[in-house]
Amino acid sequence: MNKLDNKLYTVVKEYLIALQKHDLNSLADTLAQDSRMTFASAKFHLPKKQILISLGWDVGTNGRFSHELITAKNGIIVITVIEHNDFLDLLKLPPLEAEMKFTFNDSKLIQSILYTPKGMMSEDPNLVQRALRPAVKWAHKNAAERLNTIYSDGQIDYNEASAREWCQLLKEWSANCTP
Repeated sequence: MNKLDNKLYTVVKEYLIALQKHDLNSLADTLAQDSRMTFASAKFHLPKKQILISLGWDVGTNGRFSHELITAKNGIIVITVIEHNDFLDLLKLPPLEAEMKFTFNDSKLIQSILYTPKGMMSEDPNLVQRALRPAVKWAHKNAAERLNTIYSDGQIDYNEASAREWCQLLKEWSANCTP
């Protein structure tokens, strides 16, 4: 790895350390002002402000991450990341695996992140929604108002408050509906 790629990989590690510590302020320091994250499977982009809001989901679900470097070449860093979190654990789903491709601006801040699901999510993008169905059905009967604030039009609102509420709701569902 050349000197530049080594420096850029250090920025990615700072990003991941901040994410692991749930320190969104430090994470923001690794991102360019006009940075964006693209989700390959959903084909949409998030600007920096929305990146930070959506990464609040990882804070609220107690996200835990590990990563492995794939390549560092020509100013592009590609890693595989594995995420464990309480939301997935409560649904009895395996960890998420994804490839993340980072590009950088001239100031060596993260300019863009391309997030590409691997493993279970790439094979079955509806896996989480299917796993949620029994809990959603239970919540419609037992916590409809709370459910409506975190699950409108069948979509999860990915932010910290929603994540915390989902985890609490899933704990209640699990306590009431699983043997």
